[in-house]
Amino acid sequence: MKRTLSVVEVRRKFSEIIGRVAYAHERIIVERRGRPMVVIINLDDFERLEALDKDKRSNIEDIQRNDFRAYSLGVKGSLTREKIYEDLI
Repeated sequence: MKRTLSVVEVRRKFSEIIGRVAYAHERIIVERRGRPMVVIINLDDFERLEALDKDKRSNIEDIQRNDFRAYSLGVKGSLTREKIYEDLI
């Protein structure tokens, strides 16, 4: 479940929020002056995001390596870094 709270509310209820995030797997969006600033997530969610980020970086490196090989062999139309990011996101 996702909730949005103000910084003031988070300060006031920090211990309770940590418990809900850790054990009930809630995700808390923290706002300052009505603007979302950060998200509080549990450790399992964070580790999944880190693994996804690592996989994306690995895929980008593989694509760049293959593209460099193709460019070295004279294949035209090599991929740009921007195109790679667009395809992965």
